[in-house]
Amino acid sequence: MNTQRPDWNDANNALVGSGVSMVTLYYLRRYLALFRNLFQSEKITEVQLSEEVAELLTAVIETFKTNLTLLRGAISNKDRKNILDTLGKAGNDYRKQIYLKGLSERRRAIAVSELREFFDLSLKHIDHTIEANKRKDNLYHAYNLIKFENGDGI
Repeated sequence: MNTQRPDWNDANNALVGSGVSMVTLYYLRRYLALFRNLFQSEKITEVQLSEEVAELLTAVIETFKTNLTLLRGAISNKDRKNILDTLGKAGNDYRKQIYLKGLSERRRAIAVSELREFFDLSLKHIDHTIEANKRKDNLYHAYNLIKFENGDGI
């Protein structure tokens, strides 16, 4: 069956909550690189975002910046969990706000340089993950699985 959806089988293979298909990551990388290029124009200096989206963006940028030094080597399960917990909290805070009150009318001007920083940081983290999934035979694992256990110091 060819559904033209590379990750269609991921749900069938019960990967939800256990990791991510590398195909998903490659597509995400492609989209982020595209958007980074779209925002290279110096004609646009800022964009207006809803206050809620701007707060989420800021939280994600701070998480990626705080953990940038981890990209120098292998990331421990404890550090991966800390990153995921911080990003998860940011996403959860955003979701709660939207579910309870919807998007507000408030807007915040975000410098395009901040968006570029988001794209650059995201791409650095994604590229690290891609490199970590490279096998000794120069092929890549198809899935980036994650499993946290108490024995991992978590």
